[in-house]
Amino acid sequence: MDNKQEAKLYKYDDDEYQKSIEKINWRTEMKPFTKCSINAVAMIKIVMHAHSGGDIEVMGQLQGKVVGRQI
Repeated sequence: MDNKQEAKLYKYDDDEYQKSIEKINWRTEMKPFTKCSINAVAMIKIVMHAHSGGDIEVMGQLQGKVVGRQI
């Protein structure tokens, strides 16, 4: 991923977000997203959280924004 794409992930533009959401047909598309980007620090925290559970099930929730077909 180049710097322009990475910078776009961290910049929030409400108009662009609304346009991205409106392009997706939520009723008919089974897989509306083709990519998921996760920050390296967030990924480390996810792995540490999962590892801390030991033998029990660990759950969590990811939040993000939609940029085209990427979340």
